[in-house]
Amino acid sequence: MAQLNQVVSHLRGSSETVGKDRASEIPSPSATMGKDKEKSQSPCPLIAKEKGKGKVDDTAVRRSPRQVIKGPETEDLMDFLKNLSQPSTTRGEPSSKSDEMGTQDDLEAAMGNLSQASYVQGFDPSQKTPSVTPLRTVKPAGWTTPTLKDFELPEDRVNDEDYSLVFVPEDSWAKLIEWCSNSKQQLRVGPSIYTRELAERIIGPNVWLKNYEIDAMLYLFREKTSLRRWNISKVAFMSCLFSNQMKNSYKVVKNDIKTFKVEGLLHNYGIGELPADGRTGLLWDLDVDRMYVPLLVHGNHWISMCVDFVNRSILVFDCLGMKYNRDLEPFSHLIPRIVKAVQSSNKKGLVVKPYAVTYAPMPFLNKSSSDCGVYALKHIEAHLLGLDLSLVNDDNIQEARQKIAYDLWEAANDHVLLTRMSLFCPPKPTTRSSVTIL
Repeated sequence: MAQLNQVVSHLRGSSETVGKDRASEIPSPSATMGKDKEKSQSPCPLIAKEKGKGKVDDTAVRRSPRQVIKGPETEDLMDFLKNLSQPSTTRGEPSSKSDEMGTQDDLEAAMGNLSQASYVQGFDPSQKTPSVTPLRTVKPAGWTTPTLKDFELPEDRVNDEDYSLVFVPEDSWAKLIEWCSNSKQQLRVGPSIYTRELAERIIGPNVWLKNYEIDAMLYLFREKTSLRRWNISKVAFMSCLFSNQMKNSYKVVKNDIKTFKVEGLLHNYGIGELPADGRTGLLWDLDVDRMYVPLLVHGNHWISMCVDFVNRSILVFDCLGMKYNRDLEPFSHLIPRIVKAVQSSNKKGLVVKPYAVTYAPMPFLNKSSSDCGVYALKHIEAHLLGLDLSLVNDDNIQEARQKIAYDLWEAANDHVLLTRMSLFCPPKPTTRSSVTIL
């Protein structure tokens, strides 16, 4: 502690010595700046005249504290600065009262003279209306969370391109479901019997269609064209039995093509006597320009085809996009022979030439591996009506199943079709002489 006092006294002494000997030493920059300040901070000429006239010795001038010129403006400024450091008051009242006032009171005190008139209907400017508890805190009895449901209106669905292929109105579908739930009735639809089991198999999902459903739909297609419910003419629809007959007959042709004769069932198909349900009596290539045929290939896959008598070609529809040239040989070779056999005598000179086989462009469909029968039927319907085949796909194939189930149920309750089915007569054995194909 004694040493610290000696150091402090030593520093003080040295600083006093420097101040006394300033004139004899070389001035430092700081000392020079100090002198410049002394010159610049000297009183103005007016103040010098008041103290006395004469020359002032520069060497005798000593640094003195800065004088503050006091005036009215300076006093006001000092009062203002003092007020800033003191607690603020509200309208001349003590600060304690200002602290007691809330935000709304301050606002009313400052803006109390403003007009509270409002042009909003039902608005209370006094703000005294009791607040209502929001629903997020207290929910009334029976209150449920609002939800949005996307309803598909029937009038909007009518404008869709696939409407005629897959759409069933809700009220009509409800009738079918009620019938399937409560009825054990068996209804006739052409060559098939419509039962609850058949309806369930069609609706599926993931259920493979059988000959009964395929033949029933092709019968319905025949009746719709015959009754002009579809404005389409010169068209024929074959059955699954026709495809089987073509396969069996082609085996005979391959064994002995020179002695093969178009007769019996094949001849009856060519003159429109078969299929018997909804028979048309139309001759191939004379009264009929195109013909639709279902075909089961490999015993586990349905395809369909359109036979064009005008262009002598066959267009194949397959949901898998594959080719079945060997399975189509019976149709490409036998159909031209049947056409020649049923023509009049003046066309007996027709050259028998196999029809060209082409395949409709098709992406890979039937991801369920059980909808090929539905695709075969809907491809026939779409091509017949001039619609794009792509309208039927895996996204709406279940709707297509429902459409088939409802169309058959509706046909089974159609009074016009019931009358026509009641007049059904079994086909008679052919008596026409056979024709030898050279």
